[in-house]
Amino acid sequence: MLELSKEGSLQPQRLGYVMLDVTDVESTTQFFTKTLDLEISNRLNERVFLRGGLQHHWIVLQHAARPGLARVGMEMAGHADLEAVEQRLRESGTEVESGAAFDTDRIDRYLRFQDPSGNPLELYTDMVSMPMAPFPKRVTVEDIRNVVLFQKDVQEACDFYTRVLGMEVSDWVERKLVYLRFGNGYHHGLVLAERVAGQGLGYINFQVPDLHHLMRARSAVQLQKWPLLADLLKDGTSGAVGFYFLNDAEQITIGFCFDHGVIPEETEHKPRIFPSRADTFDVWLTGLPAAEEIAAPPPVAHPRKAGRQARR
Repeated sequence: MLELSKEGSLQPQRLGYVMLDVTDVESTTQFFTKTLDLEISNRLNERVFLRGGLQHHWIVLQHAARPGLARVGMEMAGHADLEAVEQRLRESGTEVESGAAFDTDRIDRYLRFQDPSGNPLELYTDMVSMPMAPFPKRVTVEDIRNVVLFQKDVQEACDFYTRVLGMEVSDWVERKLVYLRFGNGYHHGLVLAERVAGQGLGYINFQVPDLHHLMRARSAVQLQKWPLLADLLKDGTSGAVGFYFLNDAEQITIGFCFDHGVIPEETEHKPRIFPSRADTFDVWLTGLPAAEEIAAPPPVAHPRKAGRQARR
């Protein structure tokens, strides 16, 4: 019998990284280093690996004819947990690729597969750890906090992520959007949002320590003329304060946030069902005329194709 991790239930422990297909690797690398203050940790096999903490990478960029999601990587606590989830995946009928990728991807072991809507996923163990965190130039970015993945059927996808991968539901918005948490306890590391067109990446959200760093990040975005999609807001589910903006060249939506809530492991948390109202996604709208408007989630996709502007 496998000896599983003692760190809670069998589930991914954290969001590890996002790999993106981009049409221009160099300009997108500059975007992440200049606007988000990430650091290049490696150039390997025609990919660029970028980090903001001790982990070897949070973002991986690779060239493609069209921009889009290449992979979402989620970290498991150890090899035994990885093997146990592999068994679950195979028993569920999911096609799985397993292997080692230390030399090519700077992780030890991996499982690669797709969710019910076709989003490419990876569970991995033992990413290379760097000896020191990067020295922030403008903004301290603490972690890659969460991502949104589009789904054809959110409830079917939720069943897969909870029953097979072991993730836990924090909250719902109607039954069209669900917040899922990893073993690290943050209110959500993954958001599943329904979209008729199905799979794809909504946004990537990064956590900063406080309002000071959030406003410095916002100033950097404005100075470089990236379009703001949603300015300062306070999420009604997690309590996080943040903003969202668009890299319109590669259609990448990015968020910065702080004060993201944690649900302790010992807490008996009952998922709530929120209405699809503007003040669910921004409590500062409560009591204002816009509060009762039916709203999409905070920008999981750009609402319009923003005009490209010259970057400084």
